[in-house]
Amino acid sequence: MVRLQGLKQRVSLATESVSGPVDVLLISKAEGLVWVKRKGGEGA
Repeated sequence: MVRLQGLKQRVSLATESVSGPVDVLLISKAEGLVWVKRKGGEGA
């Protein structure tokens, strides 16, 4: 069963995940806080 799951993951195009959308925030000295990606679709 473990080998079958590994084979499925190698040949499958879709990646299974338990994670949902995430927020990505960049912190820089020059610009401060900059949203790179937000769950709602807004971005930089």
